[in-house]
Amino acid sequence: MKPKPLPTQELLRACLHYDPNTGELTWLTRPAWSFPIQELRTPEHIANAWNAAWAGKPALDAIAKNGYKKGCINGVYYYAHRVIWALVYGEDPDDIDHNDGNRTNNRICNLYSRSRSDNLKNRKLSRNNTSGYHGVSYSNRHKLWHVSIHHNGNPIHIGWFKEFDDAVQARLAAEVTYQYNPNHGRLA
Repeated sequence: MKPKPLPTQELLRACLHYDPNTGELTWLTRPAWSFPIQELRTPEHIANAWNAAWAGKPALDAIAKNGYKKGCINGVYYYAHRVIWALVYGEDPDDIDHNDGNRTNNRICNLYSRSRSDNLKNRKLSRNNTSGYHGVSYSNRHKLWHVSIHHNGNPIHIGWFKEFDDAVQARLAAEVTYQYNPNHGRLA
C-alpha cells in the first residue's frame, strides 16, 4: 500500500524543528499560511490558538500500534520517520528502513530510503520462528533442514541439510550474497 503523499518541504520546515542528534521533532510557532482555510475561522485565528497550545512541544511522537512514531499535520496522520526524511532531503521516500531495527530511533543516521524488498532484508526474527534463523526450518517428513531465502520478492531454494549448523551457514552465506542487512534476524 502506497503511503499518503507528504506535505511540501516548505510546509514541514515552517511547522517543525528536527534535531538530528536525538531524532526528535518539535513544533515551531507556525505561520498562518501553514493552516488550511476554513469557513468559520481565519488562518490567523487558527494559528494563534494552535501556537498557544502546541508551539515548542514535542511533535509526531505518539507511538502507533506498529511501533512507529506518528502524528497529525493539518488533520492528516503521518509517520515521523517519513516526515523527517522529507524535511531533511526534500523528497517523499518510497520506504524508510530503520537500520538498527528500532522503530522509534529517528536519527537521520539511522534512516535509509530503500525499496520495499531491500527493507525486508532488515527484519527481526518472527516470534513463530523455531530454528532461530530466517529461512531455516526442519522438515519432519524429510528429516532434514530446509534452507531458503527471498530475493526481489521471489523465494530461492538453497538446499536440504542433515546438520543444523550446515543449514545455518548456508543461509548466512546467502544473506551475504543477496546483500541482506547484518541486523537481519535480530531478536528485538
